[in-house]
Amino acid sequence: MIGKTVWHKAFGRGEIFQMDSNYIEVSFEKEEVDNKKFAYPEAFRSFLRFEDSELQKQAEANLGEADRIEIEKKLLDKEESDKRQAEESELKAKALKEKRATAAKKRKDAKKNEI
Repeated sequence: MIGKTVWHKAFGRGEIFQMDSNYIEVSFEKEEVDNKKFAYPEAFRSFLRFEDSELQKQAEANLGEADRIEIEKKLLDKEESDKRQAEESELKAKALKEKRATAAKKRKDAKKNEI
């Protein structure tokens, strides 16, 4: 993607001069605009577009994949949270049961001592 042309809503035409797996850096034609760093592919969700329609389709596909991964992550986090809550509820129920059993034993022992 280095060397490819993009359009920004406010900064106009620019060229990608550096990138890694999460970011692209763009040099814009307008002299008053400094180089800008953008999250990839998120920047293509709203304010950046590739001049090349095939690259734009690829960016949109990457956005879809990023969305899918985020949804899966949220589902896994929810499952993990639900599992922790169930375990905590189980531990609380067990502790309450033990507390009640201890109280019942104390009452039984107290009755024996009365006799």
